[in-house]
Amino acid sequence: QLVLCSDMDEVTPYVFLLMSQLQATTFTEADRFVARSKGPIDYAGFECRYCAGHAGLGKYFPSSAKGMCTNSTSQNIHGHLVKCRRVPQSVKDELEDLKKGGRSKCHVKLSNGWRRKFFDKIWERLHGEAS
Repeated sequence: QLVLCSDMDEVTPYVFLLMSQLQATTFTEADRFVARSKGPIDYAGFECRYCAGHAGLGKYFPSSAKGMCTNSTSQNIHGHLVKCRRVPQSVKDELEDLKKGGRSKCHVKLSNGWRRKFFDKIWERLHGEAS
């Protein structure tokens, strides 16, 4: 499991919900053609848990924890989730609300560097090693 309930107090509600929509996967030979990636076979990554990266969309194979924690990666994931036909509308609506700052007042203050710390944990869960 990529995201644990214990992570909830360490990230924004938006990032928690966003990353909760993903599941671990590994790079396959088919991904080489669809995702146009040159990753090694069995390399750990993550994918949309609703479509399981059908047709190569919604699959992500970041090369480092630092690359995984960028805003552009989050935007790519968000973009897939709101367009994916298999994601429930209620999840899409909540993502949009949280991205706009909804429910932000009910969250505890986060420590400096929270984003990097969280994605370092995700990296360890995927790869079994510290970033």
